[in-house]
Order: sequence, then C-alpha cells, then structure tokens
Amino acid sequence: MIPSLQSFDSLLRYIYYADVNMPPEDSLYLFSAPYFYGFTNNRLQAFCKQNLEMNVTFENVIQILEAADSMQATDMKNYALSLIVHHFPKVNIVCVNSQWLLCISAPLTY
Repeated sequence: MIPSLQSFDSLLRYIYYADVNMPPEDSLYLFSAPYFYGFTNNRLQAFCKQNLEMNVTFENVIQILEAADSMQATDMKNYALSLIVHHFPKVNIVCVNSQWLLCISAPLTY
C-alpha cells in the first residue's frame, strides 16, 4: 500500500507535534507505520485502529480487513469480517481475493 502525500504529512504532524487528527484514509496507511519505522510505542497504531473502526464503511471494509490481517490485528480483522458477513450484499467486493472469499463465505454456510 503506497501512502499519499496527505498521509505522510499526517505522519510528520504526529512525529513532531503528537497530532493525531487525521482523516480515516490516512489511518489506513499509517496503521502499519509503527512497525515500518520502528516506533517504540503503539500510540499511533491504537489511534489509527480506533479511527478506522469508527469510520468503516461498506466501501472501505475490504481494505481495512487486509490491513488488519497484514498487521495481525485480530480484533479489527474480526470486526471487519463480522461487518462483511452481516451486510454482505452491501459490501463492495470487487477487489476481494479468493482467500478472503473463503473466509467470508465460511460463516454464511452455517
């Protein structure tokens, strides 16, 4: 996932001013920043997780699911999967890979 200029600006504002006010799309990019840049605390990741959960939509839930999986954020991954399963007809599944279709469809078969 390639960060936008705006998300990089949000990262710099966090580093230099401890400012965590950012749009949800920046949180998606910056969720993995603590690991990538070797930050010693999880404050940015915790804020990004909270911001994503509060602003998840049917259009971005797949991206959030993939980000949560890559960061091994189990609770956020389960939250996204639950939203997808309960609102499957509304979710934009155009860009879902076959691995996620299997994860999503398993709870639907019971």
